[in-house]
Formats: sequence, C-alpha cells, structure tokens
Amino acid sequence: AGVVPLAGLRTRWADGQCADPRTWIIKDAHSSNGFSAALFDRTARAMEPGDVPGGYCYVVQEYVDRPLLLDGRKFELRQYVLLCGDGAGYTYRTALMRLASVRYCCTSTDRRAHITNKFVQTRWEARSELVSSLDEIEWTTRRWPAYTQQLFDSSIVPLVADLLDSIAPLLVTGRQRSSAPAAPPPARSFELFACDLVVTSEMQAHLMEVNINPAFGTFTETTTRELIRPMFSDLVSLTAAEAIGQPLREGGFCCIRQPEEAGCGPGPRSSPP
Repeated sequence: AGVVPLAGLRTRWADGQCADPRTWIIKDAHSSNGFSAALFDRTARAMEPGDVPGGYCYVVQEYVDRPLLLDGRKFELRQYVLLCGDGAGYTYRTALMRLASVRYCCTSTDRRAHITNKFVQTRWEARSELVSSLDEIEWTTRRWPAYTQQLFDSSIVPLVADLLDSIAPLLVTGRQRSSAPAAPPPARSFELFACDLVVTSEMQAHLMEVNINPAFGTFTETTTRELIRPMFSDLVSLTAAEAIGQPLREGGFCCIRQPEEAGCGPGPRSSPP
C-alpha cells in the first residue's frame, strides 16, 4: 500500500518484466456506493484518468480472482468494528452479506458479477430484472454457518486485531489535541465503523475498505431484525450503560483489544470464546 502517481503506475505496468497481477479494481477515493468502481486489466492498455469518472485521486486494489462463492455468486462481508476512547476494540459476531445477482465468472464483463454493492446490483431500487426481492442479495451471516464455524475466529478476528492496533495510536493524538471540558470520558467515546471484506476460496478474509460513516437506513426488514437492532442495543449496553448506573454488557460484540492504561501500544488481546 502507498501513494503512487498515475504516471509512475503506468510506467511500472508497461514494463514487460512487471510481475504484478493482471486484474485490478480501480475507484475514485472520494466516491461511495460503487459509483466509480471498475475492473481494469493492466495488460490490455495503459490506465488513464478517465478510467474513473470524475476522479483525481484513485484507489487501485488487487482483484481477488478466486473468491469464495455462494450458489455460484460472489459476495462480500460488512464486518462492524467498534473502537472505544480507552483503546478497547470489538467486532460484532454477526456480519452483513451482500451478494451478486449474477453468477461469477472471472472473465465476465458484467460488473454485477464482480462488484456486490447494492447500487451496482439494483441501482438502489427494491428490485431489478434479476432481483425480485432484496432478500436475494442481502443476507446476514446467520444464514451462513461457515462464518461462525470456520471464518470468524481464524480469519476475521486476526484481521480486525491488526486493524485496531494500527488505528489505536490515533486516539492518543486525539486526546492530546482535545482540551474541551465537555468532551466525554475516553471510555464512553467511540467510533463504529464498517470493514468490507472479500473471502477467498481458501476461506481467508481480505480487507477491501473501511467505511468511517456507514449507512444504516437502507436495509431489509430481515437485516434490521437480525443485525441492526440487536447491534445497536448491544452498542448502548457496552458504551453507555455505566452512565445510568448499569453494568457494561458486551452482548454480541467480541472483545478483540483490551482498554489501555496509558500510551498507544497494543492492549492485551482477549481470547475469542
């Protein structure tokens, strides 16, 4: 990972000895909803600024060409992660699943086979020519037992732990810069964000992006019932219960990182139950 000028990337990929993978995802770094995301074959031609409409700063990401499939379709996980002001970190034990409406083929030119964002699949409509109900392309991991049995402890937890360890030092900087007397105590301040993950055929989760302002108002009733309402109830119990004299309760959150006493180094890890 790093910042590379477009001209430098074009020169690198034009080198006949370049060993970089052939297929990449490119998208506008300031966009959302999959508006600008597209597949790019670096061996076909040089990349141009116009390959991402409206973009001047790009994310260029290696494409996972052997994704795990469900019913022949590609999917992604949205894993919710909580970082508290005292350095404690958690992830939720239920995740959102977004499935493609088109069966996967690595050479398909149909963007819906590769990019599982809801806008790409239905353009935010409740149905499309391939989708009669959003329940067909939006699941929670309650419908996928392998998430709990094979993926969560072995791949999700280590990935989230590494992410939290990289973000936690920013907390110290934030505390040092904040002198407002009305600021909430560190333990009760928090950030809930969403990690979008792709799972390989070898059952390994890979981070695609982190959303610091994920939307919560556009889910199906099933997703709201199975994931959103329970998660927000558990969020209140975990972050605000002490303010009303109640004991903290983790609920569906799994503690990945213990609170820090001081400094910004990694807190002791909790062993997954």
